[in-house]
Amino acid sequence: MLQRFALSIALAALFSGLLRTPARADSVAQIATSIRIDRGTATLIDPQGRPGEVAEGSDTAVRAGDVLTFFLSFTPVPNGGVRGLGGYVTIYIPANTEVVGARLISRTGNTVAPHRGGYSSDGTGPRGSVMIDGELGGSMSQLYADTGIFYTVDDRLTRVPGDAFIGLGNGLRMDPRPTAFGQLAPILLAPDSYAHNRWDVVQAYAFGTGGSPNGGRGNTPDLFGSPVAGPQSFYTMEAITTGADAAPVDIDEVVLGAEGPWQRIRTLGAEIGARGAVPPVMDPGPLARVGVPAVAGDGTPLGRLLHAGDPLPALDPDMPAVPYARALRYAVGELVVGEEYRCEFSLRVVRTPLDPVSDSDVICGEVFGGDASAEAEGNDGKDNSWRYFLPAPACVSLNLLFDLDVDKLAALEGEPLTYTIRGKNLSTDAHDDVVVRYCYENGEVDITDADGGTMGDGTGCPVEGDPLDISWDIGELLPGEEFDFEIGAVARGGGRGDSTIGRAIFTSRQLPDPGFQTIAFTVIKALTVLDLALEASPDRLDPPGEVTYTGTVTSLSTGDTQGDGCAAGGCRVQYELPEGFTFVAGSATLDGVANVPTAAANFVTFTDLNDIAAGGSSEFVFRMAVPAAHPAGAYRSRVATTYRDEDGETVHDSIAEVGEVVVGTRRSDAPVLTGPLFAGTTSVGGNTTEGAGATIRVYLNGVAVVEDTSGAGGNFDVTTPTLFVGQGVFATAQSAGELESLPSVELTVVGESRGAACSDGIDNDGDGDIDFPDDADCDSPDDVDEASTPACADGIDNDGDGDIDYPADLGCSSLLDTDETGGAECSDGLDNDGDGDTDFPDDEGCESADDRSESRLPQCANGIDDDGDGNIDFPFDAECADALDDDESTAGGTDAGPMGADAGPGGSDAGPSGGDGGPGGSDGGGVPPPDPGGVDAPSGGGCACRTTGAGSVPSALLVLGAFGIWQRRRWL
Repeated sequence: MLQRFALSIALAALFSGLLRTPARADSVAQIATSIRIDRGTATLIDPQGRPGEVAEGSDTAVRAGDVLTFFLSFTPVPNGGVRGLGGYVTIYIPANTEVVGARLISRTGNTVAPHRGGYSSDGTGPRGSVMIDGELGGSMSQLYADTGIFYTVDDRLTRVPGDAFIGLGNGLRMDPRPTAFGQLAPILLAPDSYAHNRWDVVQAYAFGTGGSPNGGRGNTPDLFGSPVAGPQSFYTMEAITTGADAAPVDIDEVVLGAEGPWQRIRTLGAEIGARGAVPPVMDPGPLARVGVPAVAGDGTPLGRLLHAGDPLPALDPDMPAVPYARALRYAVGELVVGEEYRCEFSLRVVRTPLDPVSDSDVICGEVFGGDASAEAEGNDGKDNSWRYFLPAPACVSLNLLFDLDVDKLAALEGEPLTYTIRGKNLSTDAHDDVVVRYCYENGEVDITDADGGTMGDGTGCPVEGDPLDISWDIGELLPGEEFDFEIGAVARGGGRGDSTIGRAIFTSRQLPDPGFQTIAFTVIKALTVLDLALEASPDRLDPPGEVTYTGTVTSLSTGDTQGDGCAAGGCRVQYELPEGFTFVAGSATLDGVANVPTAAANFVTFTDLNDIAAGGSSEFVFRMAVPAAHPAGAYRSRVATTYRDEDGETVHDSIAEVGEVVVGTRRSDAPVLTGPLFAGTTSVGGNTTEGAGATIRVYLNGVAVVEDTSGAGGNFDVTTPTLFVGQGVFATAQSAGELESLPSVELTVVGESRGAACSDGIDNDGDGDIDFPDDADCDSPDDVDEASTPACADGIDNDGDGDIDYPADLGCSSLLDTDETGGAECSDGLDNDGDGDTDFPDDEGCESADDRSESRLPQCANGIDDDGDGNIDFPFDAECADALDDDESTAGGTDAGPMGADAGPGGSDAGPSGGDGGPGGSDGGGVPPPDPGGVDAPSGGGCACRTTGAGSVPSALLVLGAFGIWQRRRWL
């Protein structure tokens, strides 16, 4: 059984021998950098801000009914190739939780679609057809076509081992190993080949090992071999074992079985194979990406509609034989070196501990990838994913928030890198003898700023080779305390040449060796990453007419992109336009110069390309004619590109569902949602200019969940499943006879909105008194909290200087300040925070002599315009999600809206430009001030805060903690 603090490291000893790249394009590997706790979840369970008894089986403040959100992040890395056919992420679901949400997100929190499967030869693939037990081999491009999110209740997907963190050296040992083990083991530093569930072992034995009928290479039998095999995949069939379930899996007992166990979850932009029941039998044909939208014959999106009102089932202890959800699997599509992928999932707590097998609040997952995308017909893209099955694992425990981020996923030698380490004790117990260590390989980076840490020789680093380290001796870390460190470095490359791995390690007396670890990865080479876009003008017309298309290929690369040096038939930019549109001869230009592309049917292909310098772009302009008889509707296009990088490696990218033109009709106007939206809300309101009677559809995490009609004046209030923190919400409107509108601005659900604490029958502040009038801190039954309001947020001119509250009264250091008197603490001659240091520059909590507070406060509560946008702190700076937010420049929610069916890297945003994920503020203009509320601190400072925003609307649950703001330290 895991001990309460058993954070044994799934990632220990991972990656130190990374990326000695083979000369040929073998595959693109995947690195699971970490499973992370969402910031909203960390705020929810902050032990300082959540008084009450700890639930049985947990050492955190988590309670039954809480919705906890996590995401697994991973980075594709080159194994001779820079584009991979497809990647897969597995999340093992703790049995005492029910899944209420799952989506792919960007680094900024946007809902995004999976990439399309990478390029591969259609038909039987470059290795030719395969006959297995009389079954014909399938189509390689079909095998990787299925993308989206899947789940299973099959107990063969139960995590092994169940009583420990999964790692590279535990689980089910595979003998024989998959045939590409030797390629991937040096990248992952894997001591041997292990799987962590029985189903994966059987599939890898059947299709990826030398002892399998296909020799562990090439195609699988027709309709067999998909990592997401099931009734709503193109490759539906699985392999099975005839042996006992409890016995080791023997390859001799593996046979072809029946329908696979994976079920689809409805997912934005998910795809499925394009052909019928059987792929065509043919020699290697044209390069293909054959996925199409995953919809049924009637056009209905495939997959289970997942939300808080219909979660995936959890374990019922009274009925253990009833199936419950064992795992999620994300088929993320093409892997692109230089990008980061994030798979988010939200779990509602049924009981504690979350994981009854390990008797702990532990969540684990892993990643693996497939072959490289095809360079040319008959070349790569020829092997199934099971040949490359060597999963990279990661785990997390709910009692510790510990993250490492790097500002660049790709860099050139000599470029600066910035690493940020953040941590927070989410346990109700203290951590003692805490040491935070940053480990790196000597020669890969030069450290320019250690942020007060002690430089070391790598002692304590689980890294092979020549490690060095920086350490911070924190000592005691109290419940709810947090820290952050920022490290400056210069990329060098060193021994691995193509990459650098930084790893942050947290150790304490409560944790077994080697502590808890998380990883940041940067490719150091001239890497090609392209962003594709296509715009149409006009975007609406009544036929006949012409449409001018402008396509751009922008280099986000660290190296130049070759276009004019490709061999014949090599580099190209191809536009697949709506059927019935025809190319207008003589209309094309490339970078402003006349060009003659190849035009056939609705395809326009440019082959006479220009090189693109790093950071530069190429522009393609041409016209298409729309005939008079063209059917009315909305028409979108696809773009596919082939370039070469500086090493001569072929790079394929594509996007879909872009360059929309509405022909012979119109789209309704996008509605406007009323925000902010709070966790626990069961409706979404807003307004549409379409007036009364329009159909309003509400989308949660990019998927349409409910619809209703607008009322008088276009107002609407649509009943929804209960919303939870972090969900992305947008809506569309559609009037009769018109097309559905584009999405509204996406809102992100923020912290819980509660009723009046002074009449809810609960001792919210833990002082022994309940509600008005018994609790002296309640002003009335309608008071939103039982805690006293700090003087700097009470709407009263307490010191009589004519200024009221923060930030107007300069005597206020934040909304939490209990005294309006005085000026800037950092020049008043007093040791205001009691740390033994007085004023700037002696007190390290002072940024300047004008700093209002000697305490190091989060950016959104420090009285400083940190991002220079003219707005200071929560709730006045819209980028602040709450007063705990330590970054004024990044909204707590989304900033670019959900993507459309982005079929390749970079892609184009086909959705709305998202909105501020945090509650909006006001400029004061007569609006009642925010009430931070919450639990009184023993010394009178800090609180477990809720705020009331403009118009006294209850706002986010801030959970600052008893005396929390003042106790949180930044160790230097």
